[in-house]
Amino acid sequence: GSEMCIRDRYPSFCEGFGIPIIESLMLNPNTYFSGTTAMAEFDFAHQNMFDPYDDSSVINAIQKGLSCDPGGIVAHDMRNKFVTAISKRFTWRLAADKLALVYREAVEQDNQK
Repeated sequence: GSEMCIRDRYPSFCEGFGIPIIESLMLNPNTYFSGTTAMAEFDFAHQNMFDPYDDSSVINAIQKGLSCDPGGIVAHDMRNKFVTAISKRFTWRLAADKLALVYREAVEQDNQK
């Protein structure tokens, strides 16, 4: 159809963990972001990364974004891939478990003093 394609780009030179990028990837696989920031951790979407210091890399990401077909099978497959990867790696439960581990280790270190 003639459905409008939403294109999200995050051309940051320096950025912390990107919750907006995760949210965008889950809804729209046509999300492009700097691979030179903390988002380099998003290796499941390496094809959506670009180098913000390299003009040709930025131009390539823009061209890919402009040529997207949001209703196509490729977009559908990519969205499913991203949702699966994100759902396995970035959940509140996993974050809480990691935080609890940090606290336990800190208490153990304090007890050893």
